[in-house]
This record gives sequence, structure tokens and C-alpha cells, in this order.
Amino acid sequence: KALEALGDPTGTPLYERVLSILDSKDKIPQPRKIGPHLYNFWQDAANPRGLWRRTTFESYRTDAPQWEVVLDVDALGQAEGVSWVWGGHTLLDEGVGIAPTRTMVS
Repeated sequence: KALEALGDPTGTPLYERVLSILDSKDKIPQPRKIGPHLYNFWQDAANPRGLWRRTTFESYRTDAPQWEVVLDVDALGQAEGVSWVWGGHTLLDEGVGIAPTRTMVS
């Protein structure tokens, strides 16, 4: 109904501008520290469903951080024939003073 009422935005100048921003490789990752690693969820034109990835603090501080892919949502969907969508993750709280080592992906 929305497309009928508002029209398809695909191909409009605003749509193309927003898409180019979202697909830009010039985005600044916003990582979260979990244990010794920094984790980040990343989407771009090559990974529209996204990659959950990690790197070390030392690597993150360089001009070209070396990211390790933890979960490739596009590859998972293709392998399982399911259109998976990243819903985030929740760290397991193992108690006071205990560093989290497990997370639930949703």
C-alpha cells in the first residue's frame, strides 16, 4: 500500500544519494569491546545483509584494520536458503567480575 500511495523511490536523486552513503566504504566503524577484541556489524554493497566482524585494538588503530569475519549473514542465508536479517546480539552476564565469553545472536 505504501508504494501505491507514495510511489517507488528507486532511481530518484534522494534515493541514490542515501544509498551511496549507506554503501560507502568511507564509513567509520563503531565497534564494541568484548574481551580482547573490538566487534562491529558492517553492511555495504558487497554485504547487504551484513558481516559481524572483530579485530584487535592495535589493528583498529591502524589505517587498514584487519577484520576477522565472525558471521557472514549473506553467506548464512545463501547456505541455508533463508533470508536472515541481523537483529543484534546480547552478551551473557555470567556474574560480577566475570568477563563475558558468550553472546546470543538474534
